[in-house]
Amino acid sequence: MNKPKISIVIPTLNRKKELINCLNSIKQQSYPNYSIIVVDNCSSDETSKLIKKEFPKVNLIKNRKNLGFAKALNQGLRLSIKLGQPDFYFVLNDDAILDKNCLSELIKLIKSDEKIGAVGPIIFSMNKTNRIQSFGESFYPFLFITLHNDRNKLFTEKYGQIKEPDFISGCAMLLRDEVIKKVGLFDENYFAYYEDLDLSFRIRKAGYKLLATPDARIWHCNHSDKKYKTLKLYLKTKNSLFFIKKNYKGFSKLLNLIGFVVFFIPMNLIINIEHPLASIKAILKAIFQYKHAFC
Repeated sequence: MNKPKISIVIPTLNRKKELINCLNSIKQQSYPNYSIIVVDNCSSDETSKLIKKEFPKVNLIKNRKNLGFAKALNQGLRLSIKLGQPDFYFVLNDDAILDKNCLSELIKLIKSDEKIGAVGPIIFSMNKTNRIQSFGESFYPFLFITLHNDRNKLFTEKYGQIKEPDFISGCAMLLRDEVIKKVGLFDENYFAYYEDLDLSFRIRKAGYKLLATPDARIWHCNHSDKKYKTLKLYLKTKNSLFFIKKNYKGFSKLLNLIGFVVFFIPMNLIINIEHPLASIKAILKAIFQYKHAFC
C-alpha cells in the first residue's frame, strides 16, 4: 500500500547549523514518503550554498530579502503544489529536531479521522530531554493571551492522552491538503507571529478538529536574543490588532480590544521590563500603524 506523500516546508534565516541538524533528523525518519522544501529568507551565512552541497535532493527557494515567516511558508506550499500535489503538508521551524517516528505518528493520527484538519507533536526544549516547551497552544480571546500548554513541565506517562488545543504551533504542524484548499494558505499580513493562530482559527471555523499527540515528538530551541525582543513585541502588538480586526465584529470585537488594552499591553510590558522605553515605543508604533483596528 502506498503511503501518503508529505511535503515538508522549512523557512530559514541565518541558522545554518540548526538547519543542518533539522534536515539530518528528517533523514532518519521511519516514514519514507516525503519531500523537503527549504525557503531561505536572504541568509547571510551561506545557508543556501551549504544546502545545495550537502542536501542536493532538497528543493531550495532563495529570497533576495526577508519576506517573513508566513510568506516563506506560502512560497514553499505553492511550490509543493506545483511539483505535485502532496496529501499532507508539514510546516517546520529550522531549529527543530524530530524524533525518528515523528512523521509516522502524526500521519497515523491525522488519518484516523477525516475531520482532523491539522495535528502537532509534543515539543520539548532543546538540551532538556523531558522538559516540555509546548503540548498544543491555548488562546484566550477577550484577554488576547496565548500560552504554550504544559510549558516547563516534566514529561511523564500522564501525557499519554491526545489533546485538542485551541491552535497548533507553526513550529511543527501537519496539514491536510484538502484543508489548505478549503481555508487557504497562511495570511501573509502577519509577517511573523500569530499566523499559526489565524490558520488554526480558520480550520476550526471550517468544522475541522485540531489535535496534538505525545507520540510524535520534537525538540526545539528557545532563542532569546535580546536585540530581537523589541521587534518581536512590535510584531505581536500589530498582529494582535490585525487578528482582532479580521476575526471579530461588534461586541466581540469591543471585548477583544478592551482585553488588548487591559491585559495584552501590561503583560508584555512586564515581560519586557528590562527595556521599558523601547518596549513602549514598539507598542505605540504598532498601535499607531494599525489604529484603524479600533474603528
